[in-house]
Amino acid sequence: MVRVLIGKVLKPRGLRGELKVQILTNKQETFLGIKSIYIDKKEVKVISSSLYGGFAYLFLDGIKTFENADELRDRKIWINKEDFKLEEDEVLVSDIIGFDVIEEDGTYLGQLEAVENYGAGDILIAGEHSILNDDDFVKETNIKDRRIIVYTHALTAEEVQ
Repeated sequence: MVRVLIGKVLKPRGLRGELKVQILTNKQETFLGIKSIYIDKKEVKVISSSLYGGFAYLFLDGIKTFENADELRDRKIWINKEDFKLEEDEVLVSDIIGFDVIEEDGTYLGQLEAVENYGAGDILIAGEHSILNDDDFVKETNIKDRRIIVYTHALTAEEVQ
């Protein structure tokens, strides 16, 4: 079963075992109405969830005290991939790593190695090329052919200088 990383336990909140969770997805609403999560490959039932101030807050089955919750500090939270709701035009980063990155004129730039985000948007990393994942630079992501077509003017920072 394929799982998707969605959060990281930061610390307990209060004395009744509630967890404060750092959200590691751009789809915060994933936490709302969630029925179960995985921590350390163990499925845990979610009793309730809420969002506030850019964080998720979870009450989990079997976690009823501050001490129970504190034992989960720094643990990663996963869900089954099929439970992760995507819009029609969305893909998971893990699904496109390894795609060929090609300029619209046919120039091969390399395989997609990583997608980084430093706050201003996703950056596609292909070999020595860094390309902003934006409609001004990325023309098409072709899932069937496993390639990403970028506009020829989509230059790396070194080429711009």
